[in-house]
Amino acid sequence: MQIDMHYYGVYTLARAAGLNVNTCKIIATASEFVDDNIGHENIDAKDKGHLHITASAHHSVNKSNLDNDDQRLVWVPFHFLPGNEGDSYEQKLQCVKDSSIAREMLEHHLGKSNKAYGPHLIGVAAHVYSDTFAHYGFSGISSQVNYIDEDTIRFDSALPSDAMSYIKNKWTRFKTSFESDVAERLSNGLGHGAVHTYPDRPYLKWSFKYEDGRESGERSNPDTFLEACEKLHTFFIRFAQANTDYRERPPIQFSDMKDKIIDVLALTKPAENRIQAWKDLMASGRFFEPETIPKYNANNWLDELNSVENLSDSSGALKLDAFKFLQAIAIHRSYVLRDLLPEHDLLVR
Repeated sequence: MQIDMHYYGVYTLARAAGLNVNTCKIIATASEFVDDNIGHENIDAKDKGHLHITASAHHSVNKSNLDNDDQRLVWVPFHFLPGNEGDSYEQKLQCVKDSSIAREMLEHHLGKSNKAYGPHLIGVAAHVYSDTFAHYGFSGISSQVNYIDEDTIRFDSALPSDAMSYIKNKWTRFKTSFESDVAERLSNGLGHGAVHTYPDRPYLKWSFKYEDGRESGERSNPDTFLEACEKLHTFFIRFAQANTDYRERPPIQFSDMKDKIIDVLALTKPAENRIQAWKDLMASGRFFEPETIPKYNANNWLDELNSVENLSDSSGALKLDAFKFLQAIAIHRSYVLRDLLPEHDLLVR
């Protein structure tokens, strides 16, 4: 998924679950910041306190994506949570929509939601869980099970021609931005690179064949994204029930929101237009009093990290949202790789 869902959609669903504005902003920021936390030099405060920065993503053109260790530390736990289905090890690493492993992850993180980093961890969980609804059928390692036959990609005939041209042009520019050998390895071996951003666009209905002959069947992104929205809404309600200090009002029933969310997901426009659709929905007063979704700005947390080097007392960093986010991703990654996956007989790292 992209920023329209990871931040603006998550914020809307969290508010509809009854959470207060500040908590929704933290959850939604953490959800999107998983994609934007691409690596930062470690930081030393003036009193020699040390802050280790762990990346939870890389830019698509970063050659670190080709590193086996990096794939298992970044892409597997944060973007392609293994579903543990299939016969071979590589098949078991493929992401599965709403898998039992993903639901276990949600339960674990809810159990820690009373911690100071609780909302940040809930946001990380929202990102990882949402991605299972977009990234299913692909894994976070370079693998032949991710290879697809590009000539077999088909889009729904109802897709407007301007939307078709837009996404195809984006794909062409992506492929030509690499040297040919790197492009092949990135697009065909890791994650859903072989199908570019098609899994992340909420309006697409499409299909393809894997190179080994498997068929994807119709992938209806509007349906899977809607399912993700409903389950995220339920997840946020449970968080609000467990942490009444974060709750501002009773939740709105998802059935009362469903039709409007369907309209947002069906919008065949670039991300900035889809973002505006979420903002318009919140400003409409359709569910509660009109309000504005705070604009997402990754620099807010990046600036917090940079401020640590100027601290004469490094304990001040412990209060920063950016630090709590780093706590959250460290706990999430350790839990997934050292506990959750081994419980399902999966050795990833």
